[in-house]
Formats: sequence, C-alpha cells, structure tokens
Amino acid sequence: RNNHYRVNEHFDTQWNPLPDYNKDNPAHRFRAFGGTPGHWIEWGRLMLHIHAALEARCEQPPAWLLEDAKGLFNATVRDAWAPDGADGIVYTVDWEGKPVVRERVRWPIVEAMGTAYALYTVTGDRQYETWYQTWWDYCIKYLMDYENGSWWQELDADN
Repeated sequence: RNNHYRVNEHFDTQWNPLPDYNKDNPAHRFRAFGGTPGHWIEWGRLMLHIHAALEARCEQPPAWLLEDAKGLFNATVRDAWAPDGADGIVYTVDWEGKPVVRERVRWPIVEAMGTAYALYTVTGDRQYETWYQTWWDYCIKYLMDYENGSWWQELDADN
C-alpha cells in the first residue's frame, strides 16, 4: 500500500528494503531491478486462498486480504499491462511504475488469469471476468505455440 502496491522484493540482512538492488543489472533473470508485477498479482491470488481457507473454517477473513488482493491486481494492470502500447504484462517496472524490462514472460499472464478468476469468484465483479477473457485471448494470440504444442516462454516488447 505504501508504495502504490509496488512491492519491493530485495532486502538486506536486517530486512531493510533495497530499492536499487541490481539497478546496474536490471534484467537479472531471478533478481531483477524494480518491481515484478507478475509476483504482485500472484500474491493477490495467494491472499484469496487464505481468504477462502478462513471462510472454510467458518472464520471471518480480515478485510485487508480482499482489499490488498484487489490493490495488487489493480497495480499490475495499471503499471504492467500494455504500458508501451503493445499488449502483454511487462516483466519489471521501476518505483514510479515505468517499464524497465519490457519483455513479456509467460508466467505473469498465467498468474494474472488465476487472480482474475479468483477475484471474480469472490466478488462477482464482472470486470475480473473481462480481464480473465482479455488475458486468455492474449495467450491464444501470442503465447501458444501451435506448431510445437507448447507455449512461448518469453516474447519481446512487441510480442
């Protein structure tokens, strides 16, 4: 919340955030500079799993679980979906929400579909159903490798 739902993933040994971590190597495959919106939207879905587990135990889930799941979803859409005009979720953004690594990697869009479906299931809000369909259509158009029976793992900034 404090950073518009742009989640920092890098910390020192005392758990102090390291927002400039790998600034000189921004495309590092596992420890990229900036925020990774695919993780944000994934964490939103995981919050919804906790929400559902609490409800299954007849416990009242804290309101922040749903609120923050929506916040992480919205931050991903705001910062990472087609920010440069081409469809797809960019791999990373800086702390102002501007794209850093513009390639489109397969897994974030799959996480996005899972979260959209989960949010639709919990809220009944049709915007999440619309996003689910938008992202599924994107996968059909760009990510599915019909010739080899698989998915493209990474696309350039123009898909």
